[in-house]
Amino acid sequence: MRVDSPVAEYFGAIWYALKSTAVGLGVTGKYLLSKPVTLQYPDEKPDVPDGYRGIHVFEVERCIACNQCAQACPVDCITIESIGKGKNAILTRYEIDYNRCMFCGLCVEPCPTDCLHMGKSYDLTRFRSEDCSVEFVALSKEGQQSPTGEKVTWENPPSR
Repeated sequence: MRVDSPVAEYFGAIWYALKSTAVGLGVTGKYLLSKPVTLQYPDEKPDVPDGYRGIHVFEVERCIACNQCAQACPVDCITIESIGKGKNAILTRYEIDYNRCMFCGLCVEPCPTDCLHMGKSYDLTRFRSEDCSVEFVALSKEGQQSPTGEKVTWENPPSR
């Protein structure tokens, strides 16, 4: 049978406080001497690993307007308008609303011509929400395949 005196309880509480403080300072001290991991964004860019699902890269000239990517999209953020279907289709509008896109990559898999890829770009900073809807046909007229200027050639497509 153990009976603690108030004095023993008092010094036990002091010992516990000192011990827990030392453990906390040990964790802090370990990180105090290590190299910081902060990047000075936007001057420094993080390394993006292979398989990253960033902003889409779209090759307009390869698209046959089959609409399979829009059907596979779970949030209906892809809008396709074309004149005709198949290899003779003329794409008039291909738009992705990045306000709704969850970058799941489900739109990439069903594409029979592999004209849609997930890119490595992640920065779609805009001042207005309406500007996050990207019209890829208009971009292709400017010579771009993605809203960030990322270009992909068919000989070297991004890894899935």
